[in-house]
Amino acid sequence: MKYHQMTTEYSCGVDLHSRQMYICICDRDGNVAKHINVKGNNLKTLYRHLEPYLGDITVACESTFNWYFLADFCDYYDIHFVIGHALYMKHIHGGKAKNDRIDSKKIAYLLRSNLLPIGYAYPAHLRSARDLMRRRGYLVKRRAELLGHVSILGHQYNMVVKESEKKAKNRSELLERFHFENNTYHNAKADLDMINAFDETIKDLEREIHKFTLKEARVSYNILKTIPGCGETLALSVLYEIDDIGRFPTVKDFSSYARLIKCRAESAGKSYGFSGAKIGNPHLKWTFGEMAIYAVIHDQYIKAYFTEYLSQKYSLGKAYACLAHKLGRCVYYMLTKGTVFTHQKFFTGKNEKKYRDSTKSEA
Repeated sequence: MKYHQMTTEYSCGVDLHSRQMYICICDRDGNVAKHINVKGNNLKTLYRHLEPYLGDITVACESTFNWYFLADFCDYYDIHFVIGHALYMKHIHGGKAKNDRIDSKKIAYLLRSNLLPIGYAYPAHLRSARDLMRRRGYLVKRRAELLGHVSILGHQYNMVVKESEKKAKNRSELLERFHFENNTYHNAKADLDMINAFDETIKDLEREIHKFTLKEARVSYNILKTIPGCGETLALSVLYEIDDIGRFPTVKDFSSYARLIKCRAESAGKSYGFSGAKIGNPHLKWTFGEMAIYAVIHDQYIKAYFTEYLSQKYSLGKAYACLAHKLGRCVYYMLTKGTVFTHQKFFTGKNEKKYRDSTKSEA
């Protein structure tokens, strides 16, 4: 957890909602200068209240779903903006009484006392690309649910639906197999029609995000694609969930953010297991998990390392988790140094000399 360090005289806490925002402006001593509700999220009204303090004020809000416009507003008027980490801001929810007026004051007080846990305010010019990738992931999951339901329909009537039949070129023939009963036919047809629509939409999104990436981040994108098992989709996901690798001072910080490692909970010399498993970026955790699976499938050296060492030492799930962590560390150093993937750099552990030597002999 990191806290924002105040550099301005005034703090402005904003309790942001979709139709209004409650603001509280106070100085370093905690004296409240303004404490009002801005209805309709009117930015002209907000600017009028902030204008006397411009140049010496920091604005902070919790990372709600609609913080983009407030960050852009502050950037336009050169106002220092801070976004609070929602999961860590438990001070707001811990009191007996809770309302917008109280919440905005607590945010302002956390900010002025250097106790505001900060999140990452994603740069404006890349936000839409990240959101587009996340939307693509959402649509892919919905498409997978529909494909699963087609299989369930088949099992209900003791009919096995093969994976090859789910491909676009074979779906018309698959649909005919459900023609034994009219309602079941239309049930399957509804699923397959939606799947076809999802296919077109997903392809359009992939085309647009790929075009944007080649203009904005071609070098980093090509570096990521050199990792075994990392195709275009996984490379794009890593690229836009990280943004700037420089925001992570160490590889441990990055691994923690990507949910690749856990934190041990200890007190008075006693261990109480692990905590914070769900604090971090779930999209990166999924991406590195998928990358580990495909790396084992497509790379003979990583497959040998996985089958001969990791899976012998750990359970299957833990072995994949260890490989995902190793790939995450690999991505951190590759993006930090601007270098491509090499097996010699990948196999650097004390028990990995055999696999490092085997790649040299193959080369």
